[in-house]
Amino acid sequence: MIDVMVNVENMVVILNFHTTFDLEFLSENLKTFTEYQPEEHPWLKTWFGKEKKYVAFYQSGKCMIPGIGSHKELEKYLSIVEKNIDEVIDIDTSPKVEIKNIICSSDLGSSINLEKVAIGLGLEKVEYEPEQFPALIYRQDNNGVFLIFSSGKIVITGIQEKKIAEEALSLLKKQLNLI
Repeated sequence: MIDVMVNVENMVVILNFHTTFDLEFLSENLKTFTEYQPEEHPWLKTWFGKEKKYVAFYQSGKCMIPGIGSHKELEKYLSIVEKNIDEVIDIDTSPKVEIKNIICSSDLGSSINLEKVAIGLGLEKVEYEPEQFPALIYRQDNNGVFLIFSSGKIVITGIQEKKIAEEALSLLKKQLNLI
């Protein structure tokens, strides 16, 4: 049983439409605000919906949607992007959805001695330079990267599923209790 609360703060999602995009055509025909400057960036910048959600389209047929806060919001923007693409290009299949990165947060509820934690977790897995950055950076084996603050607040990144973050945080909490 997991005894720590993990909140999803942000997701970066890739949609793969399994085709190539003519970015100039899309910039001229999508019914949304677009910005295409191929001499500066190899992607098409677009903004969708009332919230002006940024979506980057690539010639490879993929697009990236950063800043997604939940699976519900992902479904909303997936629908908006698909609808807008379907209006200008005939694509037979729905895009493959891949969550590339999830950023989660948690709070252990008490302060932490980061110097002690750095030694206890093993210096080979930890970066801690308080003059440069206020958090201890901990790379847990295959479970992402933790930013651990002395306040007890934690940020987890480099994962693709909330369940992995919960399991990794539970393991970290056990490790901290042994220090």
